[in-house]
Amino acid sequence: MIDCGLHDGSLGYEAACRMLMDGVGFTKARARADVNWYTSSPTVPMSYLLGRLEVERLHAHFVEGEGWTLRRFNDWMLGHGALPWRWILEARMRSAR
Repeated sequence: MIDCGLHDGSLGYEAACRMLMDGVGFTKARARADVNWYTSSPTVPMSYLLGRLEVERLHAHFVEGEGWTLRRFNDWMLGHGALPWRWILEARMRSAR
């Protein structure tokens, strides 16, 4: 929300800092550092969120759905390096056929 608001102009610098201070409990210095990061690296914070959502989706599929242990899931996930998760899943599905 903050990342998008800063870049589309609907949220100002001070308001973004205030959101982090009030909503997350950041100190003023930490809030300013994060807002500076958001404004210097557009969409990077959002990519962290999207990555987290993808990992949660894969966790639900393998650990909750297929009964993998958390260790197996982590070893599988980390064993692929920095490839996009969707590519890894698609390759696994192709090899399972």
